[in-house]
Amino acid sequence: MKAVLNFIRFVLPCFVVMALSSCDSFLQGDSPVEEENVTIDFSSEADIKIDPNGETMVIGFSSTDSWHLVLDTSSSDEWISVNKNSGQKGSTSVMVTAQANYSGQVRYATMKVSAGEVSETVAFTQEAIPDVDVPSFKILSENAVISHRGGIVDVKIISSVDYDLKVTDEWVREVETKISGQQVTHLFEVDANPGWQERVAHIAFCTDQLCIPYTITQQADPNAVEPDDPADKEWTGKIEEGWETKEFVHHPVAMRFTADWCGYCPMMATALDEAKETLGGNLEVLSMHCSGSLEYSPLTKLERQYRIGGYPTGIIDGMTAVGNYQSSSYTASVAVEAVNYTESNFSTMTAVGWVSELKERKLKTSLSVYLKEPGTYKVTVLAVEDNIRAYQNGYGNNYKHNGVPRHVFTSISGDEYEASSANEVAQLVYSGKIPDKCNLDNMRLVVYVQRSMGDKSGLASGNYGGYFIDNSASAKLGESRDLDF
Repeated sequence: MKAVLNFIRFVLPCFVVMALSSCDSFLQGDSPVEEENVTIDFSSEADIKIDPNGETMVIGFSSTDSWHLVLDTSSSDEWISVNKNSGQKGSTSVMVTAQANYSGQVRYATMKVSAGEVSETVAFTQEAIPDVDVPSFKILSENAVISHRGGIVDVKIISSVDYDLKVTDEWVREVETKISGQQVTHLFEVDANPGWQERVAHIAFCTDQLCIPYTITQQADPNAVEPDDPADKEWTGKIEEGWETKEFVHHPVAMRFTADWCGYCPMMATALDEAKETLGGNLEVLSMHCSGSLEYSPLTKLERQYRIGGYPTGIIDGMTAVGNYQSSSYTASVAVEAVNYTESNFSTMTAVGWVSELKERKLKTSLSVYLKEPGTYKVTVLAVEDNIRAYQNGYGNNYKHNGVPRHVFTSISGDEYEASSANEVAQLVYSGKIPDKCNLDNMRLVVYVQRSMGDKSGLASGNYGGYFIDNSASAKLGESRDLDF
């Protein structure tokens, strides 16, 4: 009863006031204000024919709300492009660029502009250039310039004859070919450039009678530094006596592909630390930052090599992938099993020692790489930094990052060395300057040696190139490193 009284005293009067107010508005002739309808008005035709030889046009329109644009073509070939795909309300214009049509068939595209629930579409049609006007062999693309980070370069060819492709530099490789009539698009993958100098790759497209050159110029890594003078390339190392009859200690390597924005990645870091403790400290853990503030661009080549599909992913000894499982202890046990898997299938046939000196920020290292069997090997030399206090998603700006590669002295995938006989020692020299951003007190030199898996390549958890990490070694910058037996 009390609730009913309260309703009559407090709630009902409010309804009465609202009702009277509405009636008063109705009597006075007021009506609710409707929202303004969103409109998109084009100043051009809805159907546009593009010159077969290609052209660039400006298309204007106005919108009463912010807008976005989607360009859809009738083929996988990117023959038409637009300079921007979103904007604010008001009058605007976009630039549409179409390439010459050598495909031998009509091409179509639509440009759909949407704002709110409203959309307007412009349709493009481009006839093919007649066969009589098509050159028999021509490169349509300009010579490319690409950043030090690497990436994909596409080269378009017009050809009515057969031709061969020649690439002279190993840091550029063809990854895909697209054919549309007489137009052929070659897609080239370019590795990151870790060097201090700009480099140029030379490509040639050759018929029986003609070769047309094409170049890809890649910018230098802004963090790389010029190496020391040639005199510092003289080997000043030492060779351990009697090593041929001794058994090497195996130092496994765990690579953790990660990024500072990855909230799940620290759990794998904890897991690999637990695995290292289980192995008595005998595990080299490298944190491969391929994205974020600690990114080191050469690592993207390793990311592709090991087919990394997400962060974090661990790679043990370059042959076994480890996922981020439900607990760090389980992930640690899987990592230890992966190390045991390497050791049960391969005897350790390599070891490495060095003599090194550090003057200011210049490092010179003379490596002695001991190889018990003939064959092809790869040597990777990295400067890594520990105790970096920096951002990590979920942990703030004071997270401790360890084993972060900061500079590579070799190719990131390893410099090849061919041992022609058993019990051979490779004498290698590397020198250079450590980047200024690095804290020398927290830096180490890490060297690992890869060996061909031969007929055991099926033991790897993926197709990683047929090599595995046979052994590794580590020491503070400027310190020497002896062999472990």
